[in-house]
Amino acid sequence: MAIPYELLDYKQWILWRRTEVNGRIAKLPISPWSGKLASCDRPQTWSTYRHVCYARRKFRSDGVGFVFTSSDPFCGIDLDQCRTRDGKIALEAQAVIDRLASYAEVSPSGAGIHILVRAKLHGPGRRTGKLELMTQDVTSLSPANHYRVALCASRIGNRKWKSCFVTSSLRR
Repeated sequence: MAIPYELLDYKQWILWRRTEVNGRIAKLPISPWSGKLASCDRPQTWSTYRHVCYARRKFRSDGVGFVFTSSDPFCGIDLDQCRTRDGKIALEAQAVIDRLASYAEVSPSGAGIHILVRAKLHGPGRRTGKLELMTQDVTSLSPANHYRVALCASRIGNRKWKSCFVTSSLRR
């Protein structure tokens, strides 16, 4: 299992299912309790990782997700459209991955990378071009797509945003 052990103690897990919404593919959050829609602001629709693994088979979801909240110490970084079909990572994205040296995985679309770090960002998140920082939202986790970063395996790294950087080419 490639899920970072730091996340396993949190009861902030949901399922997600791919569906078409307005001509686009979306990932709908699904409650592991009912198989119906979950909500980022309704903790009663979330559960433990162990329970979502069981519910994933029961409700035939496409994946599992972790809900970031203001009370947990985690932040997600979503690098969009940085990976080619043959798996090559854009140099700018690879620089961010290397700099953060934390748990990283290929996004469910296969075209991006999700990185999880232990950090605080005040507010719901930031989006700049191909980069999004999330602190109060859901990230889809795909343990089968764990992207191995040298020295970090499946650990979540601690970061202070003043020491992090994002290259200007990712801000398009």
